[in-house]
Amino acid sequence: MQLTGNSINVTNAGTYFVVVSNSCGTDTAYVNIITESVTAFFTSDVISGNGPLAVNFTNSSSSSAIAYSWSFGDGNSSSSFSPTNIYQNPGVYNVALTVTNANGCSDTYTIQITVLEDPSIINIPNVFSPNNDGINEVFVIENIDDIICYPTNRLEIYNRWGVLVYETEGYDNNTKAFRGISEGRLTVNQSQELPTGTYFYILQYTTSEGRSIKESKYLYISR
Repeated sequence: MQLTGNSINVTNAGTYFVVVSNSCGTDTAYVNIITESVTAFFTSDVISGNGPLAVNFTNSSSSSAIAYSWSFGDGNSSSSFSPTNIYQNPGVYNVALTVTNANGCSDTYTIQITVLEDPSIINIPNVFSPNNDGINEVFVIENIDDIICYPTNRLEIYNRWGVLVYETEGYDNNTKAFRGISEGRLTVNQSQELPTGTYFYILQYTTSEGRSIKESKYLYISR
């Protein structure tokens, strides 16, 4: 097909030529049009979890791609075909893969990876004051009510002479909250208020990764 004008729209690959004529003569120029494209695409075996989170990426980009540039969003990068990245810190990370073919065409695909705060990381106070003033009345263990710790945890509290004064499984900060009252099976006087003093607790629980944790520290009861 012969077209006349200053420009044309090309939709098919091939060799095109343009003929220019004036009073001085005619000249011809040839242009080779390549329409081969490249498409970036990948998947990950996980999209969220607690850190350190190892994510395996599977590259499913078009076969015409010959170069791969990964940006994992945490400062790490890779040029491997299907790499793995380990995320250490909580946050939302944009993972981008840019692929390039032999003709210099490129495409980019992006997904998000979310690294969660580990709810199994608990904060345990070293003092509380069950003196009926409405302030700090209960031995509150932050995050203990999370399903990861509850009801598989076990809490034991001993007095300074090593006598068990409180024990429970599935400790929470509500129905089983320790309020400074003796409830240990080895205690002679159960359901009695424990006096001001230093105690020792042992808390055992399982993290989200299945790790068994045993924490033991001193606890001060102030009345």
